[in-house]
Amino acid sequence: MAQTILTDVMGTTTPNSHIGELLADFKEHGERVLSSGYLTNSENNITVEVGNPPREREISLLSYLRRDTGKRIMPEIVAEIARMIGNKNLDKHYMGVLGVVNRDGYYHGRLDAGFFVDVEPVFDRWKLEEGRNIYVYSSGSAFSQNAMFTHSKEGKLRRFIDGFFDLKNPGSKYEAESYEDIAMQINVDTSDILFLSDSSKELDAAHQAGCDVKLVVRPGNKETESDKYQVIHSFSEI
Repeated sequence: MAQTILTDVMGTTTPNSHIGELLADFKEHGERVLSSGYLTNSENNITVEVGNPPREREISLLSYLRRDTGKRIMPEIVAEIARMIGNKNLDKHYMGVLGVVNRDGYYHGRLDAGFFVDVEPVFDRWKLEEGRNIYVYSSGSAFSQNAMFTHSKEGKLRRFIDGFFDLKNPGSKYEAESYEDIAMQINVDTSDILFLSDSSKELDAAHQAGCDVKLVVRPGNKETESDKYQVIHSFSEI
């Protein structure tokens, strides 16, 4: 039995519909939050298309926002990042910027992850009764994940989590090397990791790396069956 749980978030611990809530919050509050100087963790350059007609512009958001002229194109930057993420372009820099605004939303009560009802009691059993370690691996930034699990109506689920991984560290969830890197960072063999996700493509990569895997089917998920992996509908089945 794997003693290390590695779980996805959207469609696994949390309804996929929450993605739309995150984007809506970003569109409404992104300009204000980003212009307030909170972008301390996103210094890498990103390329966005702004203006009419659109033109590509590579910017370092942190340095750009420190200029007095920054607010002139901020609405366009927010709209473009939201469009790219909405079109499934989960670039780590876009997700980092989204995460800054989402973190603010969790902290100030605008957002709540709405965890499935089985998550808290099963986390409690895994952690306190069975002594398992629990890690989270999501496309959302690690600091946004932290805020999500800290501020929720289900309670402070952060107390169960041993660490967070995202597209910056270790990288793509579709690459076996990412799961090997996680195993190395937490000092376990990949065979001691059980990865839970609603995406068979992610499960393929984790399985290739040597992890045990299960497909999580939740209400509203696209994937509802698998010929390759065991399907569960609740964490209580583990």
